[in-house]
Amino acid sequence: MNKELSKLVTKYREKIFFNNLEYKREIFGELSNAIKKHNIVLIGLRQVGKTTLMEQLAQEYYHNFIREKLSNELTLSISNQEDIFYLNLKALNIIDSEKLINDISFNKYQLILIDEIQMINNWSNFLQAVIDLNPQARFIVSGSNASALKNETMVNRTKVYYVNPLSFNEFKDIWKIDDIGTYLKFGSYPRSNQYNDPEIQYRELVESSIIDKIIADDLNNKVDSSKFKALMKNMINYIGNELIVSNFESKIITRQTAKIYIEILARAQLIHLIPKYQDKNDKSKNKAYFEDKSMINFFNNFEKLDNNTWGALIENLVFCYLLKKYSNTLKLPNIFYYRGENKKEIDFLVESEKILIECKYQKEIDKKALTKQLNETLDNNLIKFRKIIVTKNIDEVVDGWEFVSLEKILRGDYGL
Repeated sequence: MNKELSKLVTKYREKIFFNNLEYKREIFGELSNAIKKHNIVLIGLRQVGKTTLMEQLAQEYYHNFIREKLSNELTLSISNQEDIFYLNLKALNIIDSEKLINDISFNKYQLILIDEIQMINNWSNFLQAVIDLNPQARFIVSGSNASALKNETMVNRTKVYYVNPLSFNEFKDIWKIDDIGTYLKFGSYPRSNQYNDPEIQYRELVESSIIDKIIADDLNNKVDSSKFKALMKNMINYIGNELIVSNFESKIITRQTAKIYIEILARAQLIHLIPKYQDKNDKSKNKAYFEDKSMINFFNNFEKLDNNTWGALIENLVFCYLLKKYSNTLKLPNIFYYRGENKKEIDFLVESEKILIECKYQKEIDKKALTKQLNETLDNNLIKFRKIIVTKNIDEVVDGWEFVSLEKILRGDYGL
């Protein structure tokens, strides 16, 4: 191993043992159990905390499975941590994957961490090679470019986990604020509470660390920044509605460019496209939801939300909850929207769980009229599905529909 690489490995290795990593995300328990038997691949948007999770898992694995094999008298000095290889590939100017494979395999490490693995072309072949050459080691790998990672063949002997933005309970624990409104505006990322003015900080975080880096690095400058932002600003008007590409055409962006950008956004996991239940393969009838619901505020310039935008924000938040609840991999769960013969719609149908969910966040709801309309919308094969209406402050059952407050769902106090 050359001096530059050795210096980098030592630098990153020190982070594992000298950083304060006390707070653990909700997914940590599942990862902690998985690392006992499997190599781990962490995927997700930038800034959602993948690197911190890697370091926390490394700490735990070191103490439970590596240090136990050593003398109990050994301290946590760096000289006693040489069973660990840890490298962020973005720190390398040039990546020679063949040489890196040899460097990793030469020392027979017990724990190997590789951050930003998407920096290597054909990364799955690289990872398979180092796993095959280091059967004694446990691997923890992360990547930010969901587009590239999703298209790779997943490696044998690994488990893939998708790391979502913060849940409401995680936001409360980190921010020490119990307010859904603040969570909707700024609460998606672990770092977003570190500034006195969360709006300014969130703008900087999304602009420089997420949007610009996705455009420049992950998407290889395939998109024009001004056109991209025009599309995203317009898209917040269509949350919960079918994405009709012609609606995005303007003086700034053509219809064809809009179509290409929407496809790129979906591949990059910035948005998720869900189809109509009755037309699962018809992409022209997809609806879109943001992976980070706070981006609705960002592209709305944090202006006061009207009722329609507020309703879209709540609907997007419920989608994010369902996505995290029923899937932690790159594969979307069976989430659709439903449209009955009477042209009325139900926001979400989770086929695998046999659940229907409608979002109604108004202060006043005619419960009888609403349930009558929804029941008239259903096909016979959906009658036995569990039926839920997410509300602002109602908790009761009416005509087979469970009215439940959004807050109760987000806190985990409801069996959804």
